[in-house]
Amino acid sequence: MRMPRGRPKGSGVIKLTPAVADAVLERMWDGEILTAICRDYDLTPGAFAHKAEHDEVFAQRYARARQEQAHALAMDVVRIADEETDPHRARVRCDARKWVAARIDPKNYGDKSTTALTGADGVPLIPVLNVVLSKPSGGGK
Repeated sequence: MRMPRGRPKGSGVIKLTPAVADAVLERMWDGEILTAICRDYDLTPGAFAHKAEHDEVFAQRYARARQEQAHALAMDVVRIADEETDPHRARVRCDARKWVAARIDPKNYGDKSTTALTGADGVPLIPVLNVVLSKPSGGGK
């Protein structure tokens, strides 16, 4: 059976007013996921992207809320690790939060990998050869 797409007829769509935007951003600061929050307000996450594209002040507030959201998820990992009695359940819950935090704020919570192209003590692996070309001396031929 195929599920109908779109909103059911008669559903009230709440506009993204400043008060609603403030409430959603505040809940993001507490670590709630935007899609879950939007369900409560009958909004789509795309409404936030659209508003951020057209309102620089809102874009900055939204970016800050995303950073705090990632931080709250990371702190939730510590709480879960301390309180959860089932190690398998704790691992799954922690890994999910770490994965989401890394996608939201990869600079602070993403996996970091670097490639060192130097040898010991920072010496280049490929030696640099400096060649100076000059005319031969001595009147030869």
